[in-house]
Amino acid sequence: MNNNSPGAIQQVGIGNFSQSAFLQNGTELVKAIDEALASEEFKALGADTQAALQDTAEVLKGEAAKINPDPGKLKRWGERFVQMCNDVGIKLAGHALALVLIKMFSG
Repeated sequence: MNNNSPGAIQQVGIGNFSQSAFLQNGTELVKAIDEALASEEFKALGADTQAALQDTAEVLKGEAAKINPDPGKLKRWGERFVQMCNDVGIKLAGHALALVLIKMFSG
């Protein structure tokens, strides 16, 4: 698996969710989300796009905050957030988040 490719998020589906990898990377996941929302690229987006990203980020962070997150929801919302970031030009932050998700799902 090439974790350095911009399309790395597409590889999140490979492997299984690892609770221990989640515990090791849960804080990193939240940090990556927060960094995406604090980026200059995010600030340059229109209000509707910002709101859509924030809404998706809130759902993802809410699932990540659970003691026993639902792996399917975590994966789907994570993929959705990364794809949205890539679609609107927040590629570095999206890539960073994708790498965290890969760690969780390839554990």
